[in-house]
Amino acid sequence: MSSGQPGEDRIAAFDVVRAVVLIGVFAMNYIVEWNVEEIRVGGWGRIDAPSALRSVMNPWNGPLSTRFAATLTTLVGTGVVLLSSRSVASGDPAAIREDRWRLRRRGLLFVLAGVFFDVVWPGEILHFVGLYLIISAWVITWRASMLLVAAIGVAAATAAQRAVVFATVGTDEPFSWWGGSRMGRPRSLGTPRGFLSNVLSWGGHPVLPWLTFVFIGMAIAKLDLRSHRTRLALIATGVVAVASGYAMRFIGRAVLPDRWDWVASTEPGGFGRVAPFGGGMPAYVIATVGSSVAFLIGVMWLAERFETSLPVRVLARAGKVTFTIYVAHGVIPWLLINEGWVGQDFGLLRSLAIAVSSWLVAVVAGATMHRVVGTGPLEWLLRQISGPALRPRYAITEVPVAAGTPDDVR
Repeated sequence: MSSGQPGEDRIAAFDVVRAVVLIGVFAMNYIVEWNVEEIRVGGWGRIDAPSALRSVMNPWNGPLSTRFAATLTTLVGTGVVLLSSRSVASGDPAAIREDRWRLRRRGLLFVLAGVFFDVVWPGEILHFVGLYLIISAWVITWRASMLLVAAIGVAAATAAQRAVVFATVGTDEPFSWWGGSRMGRPRSLGTPRGFLSNVLSWGGHPVLPWLTFVFIGMAIAKLDLRSHRTRLALIATGVVAVASGYAMRFIGRAVLPDRWDWVASTEPGGFGRVAPFGGGMPAYVIATVGSSVAFLIGVMWLAERFETSLPVRVLARAGKVTFTIYVAHGVIPWLLINEGWVGQDFGLLRSLAIAVSSWLVAVVAGATMHRVVGTGPLEWLLRQISGPALRPRYAITEVPVAAGTPDDVR
């Protein structure tokens, strides 16, 4: 399923996935942003909502916590491979070197954008994405099997590091190890030590273990995704991984003493003092990889099945400008709140209604902008800095198929 636009060479199905996943990003971010007043007073349990819905939508340790961001991070990996697939397939050292520098330039832009955007939207993912791109540039020539081993290695390193830190300083304020201040609080993102601590371990989407999702996305893109058998195998593997992750949590909590409860955690952690740490342990990584892979392949498959429908065509266009949409989804609420036009005590149901309606408006506006202008302002800037993308292929296979570039990788 290609975009069908003159001069473009993209997989529209991946753009659809990007646009669809953004509804979860809007929802999980807005239920916090529009309820800050209540959360500060009494925590998440103070939010006005039915208890079941409050549990499901808990942005720190609920079943949906970080799942949408992890899927987009997996898409970062697929985008890296799609951009570099022609140079890698050609074996031309000069072309490979140029693609690596292109990824590094894009990564640097995302890092800088994220550091500044963090002032407006704490918890943003942009500076993490920048580091993912810079690191992944080194491994674009690796085979799928090597990337899978690397993903497992990152997950294992994360578990080992967490175990050492939790055993040394405890689970309440683990960021006090190396990256914390004397007051036991996270260091500022604006300091070198605070930045490294944030991106490596204790930020919202740290390299340990989030680089696992990037490597899994890269490994997936190296497969022949035109094969129905491959797609079914990936979806089945994803479902089994989710079940396995939660089974590990259930068994671990049944047999482990309370002080070792974090070993079986499926919670993300990494959000500062408000989060129950334990994040990054194998159960969380396995379950999150599974949900990301199953969702990515499933939505992509549906997008190709209904590629001529109006909703899919609109989503495909909006997915090409997700960088712009993401920044706008943070800037607009920030302006409304700082100007005093709205409060931050909407309750969960109204916050979800705002999130869904804002996502719909953003998708339509993004699709319209792409149709009229041809790109988004931030996607245009990304191209100017990194240079024009090569014409990539669907996967590293012998038969070229229209594919997409990760210009709007978020």
